[in-house]
Amino acid sequence: MEQKEFKICLIGGPKTGKTTFLTEMLNDSSTNQYQPTQGISIKDLVIETNHGVYKLSLWDTGGLYRGLESCYYLNSHAALSFYDGQCHHYDDPFVKEYHRVIENGPIINIISGRSREKFMRSTYSMTRRPTYCYQPKNGLYGAPMVHLMQKLTGHSDLVIH
Repeated sequence: MEQKEFKICLIGGPKTGKTTFLTEMLNDSSTNQYQPTQGISIKDLVIETNHGVYKLSLWDTGGLYRGLESCYYLNSHAALSFYDGQCHHYDDPFVKEYHRVIENGPIINIISGRSREKFMRSTYSMTRRPTYCYQPKNGLYGAPMVHLMQKLTGHSDLVIH
């Protein structure tokens, strides 16, 4: 029987857009006020697709590295890795820790922030992970989620309704 529930971790440093991405995706709204995530915030999302209904448990992890991340990553199926366009994702401690805990879990990069175009041009070839540019209010959160769901379900023709 096909799995219909997945745990997804949102990982990355502080102020990289994890909570904003999640808020916009769930509420179709955003806020300009920065409120750092303390520890972890877990939200459920039900996605209707051409292959059925799936439930995602989205774990929004705090951006400050405190050593608890490995506990949050346990039993996850994939991660969305957020960058602000100024760091080098190939040397990210959050990604390294995620891969230590979840050996083959797919990770999709999401670039947010002011310098995302420059960042994409200079480092895209350094990663083997799919990378998406995201800026609040541009509505691009759908593209990484479709790609993620295709990876998790094995349905390359999956479409989110």
